[in-house]
Amino acid sequence: PYHEAMLVAPGNKILYLTIICKLISNGYPVTELVSAKDVVSCYLQEIKKQYGEKLLNTDFFVTIGGSMFIENKNDKINRSLLFYQVINTAFKNKPKYFIGCNFGPYYSDNFLNNFKVILGEATDLSFRDRESEEILKLPNLRINPDIVFGFKVETIPHKTPNSVGFV
Repeated sequence: PYHEAMLVAPGNKILYLTIICKLISNGYPVTELVSAKDVVSCYLQEIKKQYGEKLLNTDFFVTIGGSMFIENKNDKINRSLLFYQVINTAFKNKPKYFIGCNFGPYYSDNFLNNFKVILGEATDLSFRDRESEEILKLPNLRINPDIVFGFKVETIPHKTPNSVGFV
C-alpha cells in the first residue's frame, strides 16, 4: 500500500526553544522543572502547529537512527526523551518502529525507566548492539547489523585526482 512520509526531528532547536518560551510565558520559571505532562502537552501542540494534523493522522511511526537515546546529564529537560514521549502520546494506538538504534549513554534511572516504557510500547525494536539489549531487557527488541555501516556498496575502480565526493 501507498504511505506518505514526513520527516520530524527530535533535535529541532527552533521547536524546542518555542516550547521553552511558551512554558516561560505560561509562568514556569526556567530553573523550575515543569511537570512532564505540561511539557508533553505543550510540545504536542507545537508539533501540530508545525506539521499540521496530517502528522497525527498517519498510519504508523518509523524512526531509523543510530545513537538516538542519549542522556545529557546537564539538561534539565532531555529533548530526545521529550520527543519520544510526545510520539508515544500522538501514536498511542498506532504501530511504532525503531530501526538501527542503540541506547545510551545514560546517567539516571529516570531516563532509563522512561525509555523502557516508550520502547516497550513499540511494535518492533531493531537495535544494532547487544549492550542496549542487556540494558533495556525488552521482549520486543532484536539485534540486527547497523543499517548504514552494514550497507554493501560497490568499490569504485579508479579515483579521480583532486576530487571530492558527496553522498
